[in-house]
Amino acid sequence: MNKIIEQIEKIKQINSNENLVIFVGAGVSKNSGVCSWWELVKEIADKIGENKCTSCEIKDLLCGKCGEQIEMCSINGYNCKLKYDFSAEDFLRIPQHFYESFGDTEEEKKTYYDFLKEKFCSDEYETNIIDEIIVKLQPEHIITTNYDHLLENVNDPRVSKYAVITKDNDILSKKGRNYIIKMHGDIDDIQNIVLKEDDYLNYSQNHIIIETFIKSLLIDKTFLFVGYSLNDNNLKLIMSYIDFFVKEKRIENRQPHYLVVDKIKDCAHDISYWKNKGVELVDLSQISDYMIDNSNCANISNDIGKKLYAFLYYLNNEGLAYTNDKVQMLNDRLLKFKEDISCFKYISYKTILEMFNFKSVYRIKAPVLTFSDEEEYDNFKILLRNEELCNLLIKAGIYGIRLESRDTRDNVFFEKESKENDILFELSINNKYHEIMDRIEKEPSNSVKAYYYSLVKYTDGLSSIMNDLKELYASFDYQKLSNQKCYELAIYEFNNTCMRSLSYLMNEKENYDKLNLLLDQAAARYSRAYNTIKDITNKGADIQKMNDILLKHEEYYMKKASMSKMGGTIYGDLFLIRQIAYDYYLFYKKNHLMLDWFNNVEKMVTPYIKAIFCTYYPDEFQGDFHGGFMRTNVSPYPIELLDVDMIVKHIKQKELRSIVSHYKVDSVELSDKFDISLLFEDFCLSMKEYWNFRMIEQLESFSFLLSLCKLNYEQNSRIVKAFVLLLTPDEKENVRTITNNIYALSIYVKQHFDKDIKGYGDLLKLLINSDILLEATAHSNAYPELIQILSELADKKIYNNCCKEFDRIKDNNRQKTLWVYIHRRVLLKYDESEWKNYIEENLNNNWEQEIFQLLYEKILSFNNKIKEYYVNKFKKYASSSKGVYSYPDHKAEAINQLVIYILLDIANENDIEFMKDYAYMSDYLEFIFNPESFDYRNIKISDTMWCNFINSDHYRERILEHKSEFWNKEEEKRIELGFGSSFENRVAYKYLFD
Repeated sequence: MNKIIEQIEKIKQINSNENLVIFVGAGVSKNSGVCSWWELVKEIADKIGENKCTSCEIKDLLCGKCGEQIEMCSINGYNCKLKYDFSAEDFLRIPQHFYESFGDTEEEKKTYYDFLKEKFCSDEYETNIIDEIIVKLQPEHIITTNYDHLLENVNDPRVSKYAVITKDNDILSKKGRNYIIKMHGDIDDIQNIVLKEDDYLNYSQNHIIIETFIKSLLIDKTFLFVGYSLNDNNLKLIMSYIDFFVKEKRIENRQPHYLVVDKIKDCAHDISYWKNKGVELVDLSQISDYMIDNSNCANISNDIGKKLYAFLYYLNNEGLAYTNDKVQMLNDRLLKFKEDISCFKYISYKTILEMFNFKSVYRIKAPVLTFSDEEEYDNFKILLRNEELCNLLIKAGIYGIRLESRDTRDNVFFEKESKENDILFELSINNKYHEIMDRIEKEPSNSVKAYYYSLVKYTDGLSSIMNDLKELYASFDYQKLSNQKCYELAIYEFNNTCMRSLSYLMNEKENYDKLNLLLDQAAARYSRAYNTIKDITNKGADIQKMNDILLKHEEYYMKKASMSKMGGTIYGDLFLIRQIAYDYYLFYKKNHLMLDWFNNVEKMVTPYIKAIFCTYYPDEFQGDFHGGFMRTNVSPYPIELLDVDMIVKHIKQKELRSIVSHYKVDSVELSDKFDISLLFEDFCLSMKEYWNFRMIEQLESFSFLLSLCKLNYEQNSRIVKAFVLLLTPDEKENVRTITNNIYALSIYVKQHFDKDIKGYGDLLKLLINSDILLEATAHSNAYPELIQILSELADKKIYNNCCKEFDRIKDNNRQKTLWVYIHRRVLLKYDESEWKNYIEENLNNNWEQEIFQLLYEKILSFNNKIKEYYVNKFKKYASSSKGVYSYPDHKAEAINQLVIYILLDIANENDIEFMKDYAYMSDYLEFIFNPESFDYRNIKISDTMWCNFINSDHYRERILEHKSEFWNKEEEKRIELGFGSSFENRVAYKYLFD
């Protein structure tokens, strides 16, 4: 690749990272008619009669033939250049002599200053397009040695971001973080400009703040010099700062500064000379005619100005071609691309798009690079003969290219096994943590080992590895880092920040500042891919983009009755969202960034997971005709292995349940490329071996996902066996092994219980443990639900164990009663009379919900003891001054239970006549006991209980006599629009609509 193209791309990157400072010399103002420094000094020399004629060696040459003196100064009107062949010192000395040629008074010096004003204050000077494009570039700062006002007068609103600094005090007084610094003064303050020798000699004393500020920029900014000649004293002053920074401070191999020159005349000498000063020369002679023609610079008259403008124009514009040979251009980019990203294990598809700067690639789909322009497609297709390019694309998750133009369809696929296949990554998404640890345990500390320690063991042992890396990287010379070493250091610094956060060792700002500085420098020196690391924790734009696509995707799947779907795909816009999510997920995992335990990942993958479940939305309109055309069919998306990893490890069960409910998902399909039961088996093995508290949430999400899957007998058996292994305590564990995970178990068992699978009997044996009652508090219903389902498998041995555990409960009647209630089906199965008697004798130790269940199952009947139980409860409720007795509202629950007893014929109104005194507590009771005075406007059919009343033969007629009091047009409209529940709709259409 042409050297100047590489330089343009690097400087672009530096500027995008807000690290570019542009120095503007007199050569830029010359394009507006302002005199150059050489022209100014030449005119001053003429005024004071200083030139090189007195020492000229050819002035008195004699003709060899006639012996006469040859007039070299005026042959054919020739103006001798040797007359003004001034040295660098002359350029300072001549203005000094000019200044000293006047007297010492202010009045006498005025002539000197008036001359300078005349040269630089002309109203004829107008900003030129080079000034304009410098402002358009929006560098961090613009520094100029010019005195004129051309830069600050640019007609561009973006110039207002810069505060103009002309003297030291301005830095202290003017607000803003971006400056136009006129380091040698301003023509409006003529007496303080820097021109003559004394001005340069005293610069450090007279402009100490400006000089200090400019020197401070050397720490992390890159300077770009434009409009300077190599013998410019202004340039040499600034170069002295850089030289000091490089040599005295021994800062080597940092990002170089750039000096734009007309042409490098002596490459062998000049390039190495300036490189030793920390400066890289930009040779404008390498600017091609094509680049000039492509830059719209026709109104610049001189060739050098055109080339400088073209150079700046390319800095300011993405996507400009450097040559009309498009294949060569793509090949050049390929070579640079390969060099830039060689150290990355995975790269973002955005890096591919940025690097090749495609014009017609409008999307990456499933995962194929899709072109709309046939010529660009054909050119890139030629490059695909290069196997290295295919491997680079695979590194970005791209396995083919496709042409979709108006008239032509074509594709090329190159799905090959990548040479850098990541075995550890494959093991991680298959939950084979033990195999991972076997592979890395004896390896020396590196970023890969650190990452998998964090993934598998959380923080256990992680600090030791990170300390090893800290010692290793402490020996690195940060200014001499190769691309590979820079990559390793960047990963370490990122992970060090993550590790400190996980360990609550926080000093985030210091860590982030250090990391961002390193990444900025790496991005400028090597590759924009480093920006992906920098930006990976701040993905708001990508999340918004996914959510925007999700809205269209939902419309495609969920509004089937109201929209036409001709065209499109069977999966809607799912793959557009998947590309972004996969890109993020694979980048951080394969480059070993410790993000697994942070919610950044959850935010990124949630829109994609929603998009997956959206494809399962019920489609009763599939295949309808609209306007004579059949609509495009949509299909549920089979969940892939990587999708399972995202769901299980980054979507909490509660959120997952909400997503499933929103999209009305009953079941899901799985890809046939993996067996989810084997995946779960390995997850349980890994959890058993490497438990951490975050895995509890993961197990719950996994169980809920399994509850949506259709499993065969073998898979069900394998999963239950894995649960048994996980929940069986060993020497290091106690009953919390069960109680921590009992909710996850209940989710699975409720959906997939099969009495013919032995493992469910083994689960029941594990669960007959009275200690569970004391520990299982987070999900109190899970244990009773499990026992209720599994009780079908109870045998005499289980019964005996159940009795033993009952006897183990000492001095806690509530716990003993609860044990009997939970295990009632096991106990009553083998000794009904004994345990029924126990239940009746200990009624007061039961909660209302338990009494309700015992009555509903007809283990108890509504007798005087039950009535007494409720009488005592309501005496207590009535004596309470609180509106709500507790949370949950036990009083309201008890009332609802009594009403349901009547509706189910478990009891009658006479049985609950004692509740007349408490009718004021509930509209239901008022309706039952005081039907004549009841206000029927209080009936709301959105309340399920009122629907139950209407559905009851006993109460329906009484309610319908007052229909006009609660049933109106608004209620009818609500039901017609589909806002009622299914039960509510049935009741309304059957009994309430005319």
